Amino acid sequence: MSLPSLLELIPPQAVYRRIALDPRLNALGPWQEATEKFVVPEDENLIWTGLVYATQMSALPILPAHLKFAREILQQNTECLAALERGLERGQLQFGEFQSLEQVPADTEFVSRLGEVARLYLIRFRLFFSAGDFVSAAEEIFRVKKIGSMICNGEGQMLHYLIGLWLRAAALRGFGHLAGKSQTPRAVLERVLETLDEGLKSHEGLAQSLRVDLCSIALAQLDRTIDDPDLEKVVGKLLEVYYVPRHNLNARTRGPEHAAIADGWLQERRQQILRMLGDHPHPFDKEATARLMGVIVAETIRDLNYSRQFGFLDVMGQLHRMGRKMRLYRLARNTQFWPLELTPGVQIDITGGMGVKLPKEGEITTVQVPSENLTEARLTALRARLTRIKNPFGLMLTEHLMAHDYSPYLLEHLKKTKTMRGLIKQRLAAESP
Repeated sequence: MSLPSLLELIPPQAVYRRIALDPRLNALGPWQEATEKFVVPEDENLIWTGLVYATQMSALPILPAHLKFAREILQQNTECLAALERGLERGQLQFGEFQSLEQVPADTEFVSRLGEVARLYLIRFRLFFSAGDFVSAAEEIFRVKKIGSMICNGEGQMLHYLIGLWLRAAALRGFGHLAGKSQTPRAVLERVLETLDEGLKSHEGLAQSLRVDLCSIALAQLDRTIDDPDLEKVVGKLLEVYYVPRHNLNARTRGPEHAAIADGWLQERRQQILRMLGDHPHPFDKEATARLMGVIVAETIRDLNYSRQFGFLDVMGQLHRMGRKMRLYRLARNTQFWPLELTPGVQIDITGGMGVKLPKEGEITTVQVPSENLTEARLTALRARLTRIKNPFGLMLTEHLMAHDYSPYLLEHLKKTKTMRGLIKQRLAAESP
């Protein structure tokens, strides 16, 4: 079954349809240039980290000992900032057309670097803020907000969207710092309020990023698997698609001396999965997996639209949020017997649960997979339980790759935006003649 055939199995609401943006209007080219010209600071004392990630009011002014370092970074990145500015002037972003799964690492590296480059504006913001120039400081934080919004609406992968959202969150904190200063001019606060209003009313790219992840990545991976009566062939292909990239990452990041260990890890997974799924009547159903992925994404997009329309705390929004939780719960009930040690891919924890707070910039941590020994007795017990579940491998792939509800990230950000908007309106009203 080909990728186009898999796309026909999913609901129309979950299909990614790309309308190419005129390259002359697309910030992609200048921003690619900016990432190429970016001079990574030599930072043995971790000053760079403190400069771009400080979020508390007490830490906002740059320490005198770090001023020289901050100015040197900006001077070294003059050309980088100029290219970033050219992209901002275009006002729109669309990531390149997705061609193959091999493109994922390069795209992710580019957007991660772009998020790093955008933080140069945070350094300039802090310099101006420290000097008491709140008008110039505001200009820098407006740039951060615009870059974040352009990334979020750039039809990128889900990880790209989250990077854009982190920048928007950093800008929101910057607005809070400005609003907390009595010296900030009224005109600046009025523009902040206008920017917040526009953000609440503007198009939101989360749904499109969900479609991109499904159609360009998840289904493309699924397309490489096979349906076959021979379980060893099925498992072999599943390992090749979902586990070998993780194996290669381990070998590459830890050095060639770990290659033999990684090979042993992969073969051990093969044997354990075969023992666990042996004689299973329906271990993997490719078409059913595609349909389930599509339904979950389509329903998530629908519920997200309701939540935005009716509000985070509105009864309808709450009902749809409960519906998402119930779907994830039902899926988890059918995957609870699949051992964590045997899940595919690179384990990333960006959730923290359904009531997650918006993560700080760069706050992605690798999950430590438990080293519990998968004994023969445990595999036998799991095998008996999994036998009663149809398509256990497909359900596990769906949960692992597509079923996380990302909407709380956005809804939490919108909630904070509304709170900030209300505070600024109150201050402006209090200062009115």
